Amino acid sequence: MDLLTLREELETLLVEELGVYTLANGSTTPAINVRAIGEQSPANTKVTGLECIINRQPVINKIAQYVPVNSFRSYTLYLVNWGGVELADIAEKIMRGFPMALSTTIQQLQVPEGMGPRDQMRLTLKFNPEAEQ
Repeated sequence: MDLLTLREELETLLVEELGVYTLANGSTTPAINVRAIGEQSPANTKVTGLECIINRQPVINKIAQYVPVNSFRSYTLYLVNWGGVELADIAEKIMRGFPMALSTTIQQLQVPEGMGPRDQMRLTLKFNPEAEQ
């Protein structure tokens, strides 16, 4: 699975759950974003509800076994709860929505109270690049 396809499918899957980005000019857009590590949202962007961030660079995992596939592509997603969502339910919906993923790793991230979002979760989805062909 490529990055653009993953982003489009996630936006479609989470259409009812995604929060909203309000940009500096007052326009709004669904709170799903593709970014590099350390990259920030545009200045003066406000977010409410569920934010989904997809790491721009997939991790390529090579395997050294006697199988026809030589590598897997893993994408890291960050689910950020800015209010009103249950991240475990969102993670479960993503796992059911991507049955072609070979594995999904989930990690709850601790957020100190009063220091930003209510809670965060990191999901890693591993795909076989040859399965798309």
